[in-house]
Amino acid sequence: MLRTMERISLACFLFSSACTHASTPAPQPRASLDPTALEVVERTALRAILQEEGVSGTIALLREEEREVVCSDVVLCQQRVLPASTFKIANALIGLETGVIADADFVIPWDGVQREFADWNRDHTLRSAIAASAVPYFQELSRRVGAAREAHWTRALVYGNGDTGSAARVDEFWLEGPLAISAVEQVSFLRRFARGELPVSSRSLAVVRAILVLAEHDGTVLRGKTGWARPHQRDQHGWFVGFVERGHERAYVAVLVRPGPGQDDASFLSARRRVAEHALSSLSAW
Repeated sequence: MLRTMERISLACFLFSSACTHASTPAPQPRASLDPTALEVVERTALRAILQEEGVSGTIALLREEEREVVCSDVVLCQQRVLPASTFKIANALIGLETGVIADADFVIPWDGVQREFADWNRDHTLRSAIAASAVPYFQELSRRVGAAREAHWTRALVYGNGDTGSAARVDEFWLEGPLAISAVEQVSFLRRFARGELPVSSRSLAVVRAILVLAEHDGTVLRGKTGWARPHQRDQHGWFVGFVERGHERAYVAVLVRPGPGQDDASFLSARRRVAEHALSSLSAW
């Protein structure tokens, strides 16, 4: 468990500019307006959350008004890997902005191909496809958007390395590469999304914000999305990215995890969100 003083210090970092603590230096002014130019500070106490779940990886946390990301491991926090299904947040925005999908209830019919996950084997709306993390829906969406527009919008959104590869990869660049993103870049993207600072319409932002709601508790709303890259391969990893809102306060989290030795899929996959919620709750954010 995190020590009491560490917990208080981190909670202050996220939600109160009036809080101070001897071990946490005051933030310095930043001259750069680059949305990805965030400083990274290590808080090794966060590693206990990963250890409790039997996974390895990193946790990144960003307070609404800061340019300083708190990470459990500063090296892993800045390492780019496949975004997997966390890219569905960006791709939903792209689909709406290009007019390929009209709204959250836009249906893409099932292609009749039986896949591993039973919930993918049916017609989906944008709303239900986000909830089920239905890869085939978003692959068809990307094919309809087309490689040129996917490339343009991914770069315009300043999403990770912005690399969507060749036209042949239009329906897999976030699953197999070359698109890659770090935990620090994930929270940067989420903050620009929540603030309305992305180059998309307020309507598109509102649609996607609404379908990302996972839970509400005592006036605080949790929004987020999971991802699972390269299942059952040596380099597999899981994501949970999201943010909590309480009034005008927000805190952003990106969790990148890999399974522990012998850990089964169910335990590993459920750990993604548990790690994120534990990190937020230990900081008095959730």
